[in-house]
Amino acid sequence: MVYVDNAYIPHNGKKWCHLIADSLDELHEFAQKIGLKREWCHNEDHYDVVPSMRRIAVLNGAREVTMVEIVAIRRKLRRESKSEQ
Repeated sequence: MVYVDNAYIPHNGKKWCHLIADSLDELHEFAQKIGLKREWCHNEDHYDVVPSMRRIAVLNGAREVTMVEIVAIRRKLRRESKSEQ
């Protein structure tokens, strides 16, 4: 599953949201599908997207979540990743 939050964090004159997924492969595949470049990935686990790209992500199947929910999802994914190592 791919998730996009409603953070709208202001930075450099734009507002940004976060795009994450249950796996890095799924994240990068989805990002490529909607026109994001892999080098735009932050901390190797998410993409920052502007509101127009957020809408595109949702139209392509990303699940809308709150900022609180996306933080919880990222923490869970990081725990799972660490336990697999």
